[in-house]
Amino acid sequence: SRTLQALAMLAVVPGSSAVTPAGAGPGGPVVPGVSSLGHAATVKDGVLQPPADLQGIIDKTAQFVARNGPEFESRILKNEQSNPKFGFLNSSDPFHPYYRNKISELRGDAPAAETAVAAPGAGEVSAQATVKSGFKVAPLEPPKALYTVPRPVGVVPLDLDTIQLSAQFVARNGRPFLTGLANRESKNPQFDFLKPTHFLFPYFTSLVDAYSKCLAPPEGLRERLPPHSAGP
Repeated sequence: SRTLQALAMLAVVPGSSAVTPAGAGPGGPVVPGVSSLGHAATVKDGVLQPPADLQGIIDKTAQFVARNGPEFESRILKNEQSNPKFGFLNSSDPFHPYYRNKISELRGDAPAAETAVAAPGAGEVSAQATVKSGFKVAPLEPPKALYTVPRPVGVVPLDLDTIQLSAQFVARNGRPFLTGLANRESKNPQFDFLKPTHFLFPYFTSLVDAYSKCLAPPEGLRERLPPHSAGP
């Protein structure tokens, strides 16, 4: 077709010869498709850029492929398989990532994430992909302490002992014991913590709850405890 003929004419560059890029001496490493084009490789955004003469061929081919689809690319591969100027159509060619990105650009797609091949002396190049997280990971809250009750500040040891011992008896004997204790010691200031309005009442009720869980642990807790935690 006329399109293929036009591309073939673009691929004919008079006077092209093999020139080794700077820094690649005899016997040194050579990247296929770079030294044969006499191109001192440059890298832009992690993609190896072709020389000016080859860039015109790649850009024009990308335009036709973006417009006519992959079937057109297959026809070029078939007709120009022996033409080194169309080596960029092969995925192993160093300029293939530039070709693919050009097609994506013309189609309005995101650039294809492919690994770029760096020429000798151009440095080591790697394609970096940006990962956008669509959600935020919130840290998990630690489990609530079931058997630990913070000790209030400024309470004398005698009052602490009274509150703790009373909480143990209430946890073992239940609410009737609490009601009887509160009625019997209603005029004793040392048992004012039994009144809901007292500032130590929350500490007392927390102790009762913790002691109750120790005396009647949840089902299956004993089986989960390590063997050395068992009593004599």
